[in-house]
Amino acid sequence: MGASYEINCTECMFSAEVGIGSGMFWNRRNLFYGSKPDDEKPMLEDFVESDEIRKRAYTLIKRGAILRDFGSEMYYCPKCNRLDNLFYFRLRTIFNKYEPEYECPYCKEAKLERVYVAEMADGFFPNDECIATKKLCEFACPECGQKGLKFERETMLWD
Repeated sequence: MGASYEINCTECMFSAEVGIGSGMFWNRRNLFYGSKPDDEKPMLEDFVESDEIRKRAYTLIKRGAILRDFGSEMYYCPKCNRLDNLFYFRLRTIFNKYEPEYECPYCKEAKLERVYVAEMADGFFPNDECIATKKLCEFACPECGQKGLKFERETMLWD
């Protein structure tokens, strides 16, 4: 199950909506092979724009990699402060693991950082150091550059 959240800046009028999680049809088969044999493309084709990332994922799956984690996640550019929703997945083999590294589609000068969001009883925390609910987040706003982003509210649940 996934949820969408509104993120606002406390210093300016910036607002964005991000989706976090996965839908009920998101599974290994649908992601990497398609939902029906020979008549539907894998969901990964729609979720990941990079041919290089998709090719690497398909190669690892063919070699027996195990899908450990996946879903829509929030990413942050440390260079231009943009937020983006991208598909996250982690593949594991006996010898290594693979997670996609995305280049910022806005500035094209930095690798995006995945913002770890965990649901807690009293809110959502994007990582150990930065509490997003009800307190200011340590990420700079993409509009004004000030550190004042926070999760405001859940806007939608999706499956």
